[in-house]
Amino acid sequence: MRRAELLRGDWTDPDLGRVRLDDYATRWIAEHRLSPRTRDLYEGLNRLHLRPFLGQIELSAITPERVRSWRAVLLATMGVPKAPPQRRTGYSGRY
Repeated sequence: MRRAELLRGDWTDPDLGRVRLDDYATRWIAEHRLSPRTRDLYEGLNRLHLRPFLGQIELSAITPERVRSWRAVLLATMGVPKAPPQRRTGYSGRY
């Protein structure tokens, strides 16, 4: 059965899901060729926004519901309204 899952691309190593998000993110940033500015940006985003809320959670435990909750808390702490106003674009078709 595992062979069929491997061939379909459906199998994932259960040990990979036990990695904490912070460990994964830190390693990902270190292993990728990034400009210094991009590296600083990613490290800052991880430190300020991911690590405090999701950093200790194993990758396998990160669900869409958990991400939605994290996003709601993040937006609330940043003072962003729940439903940001929609950008309206109107084009008359005339120049």
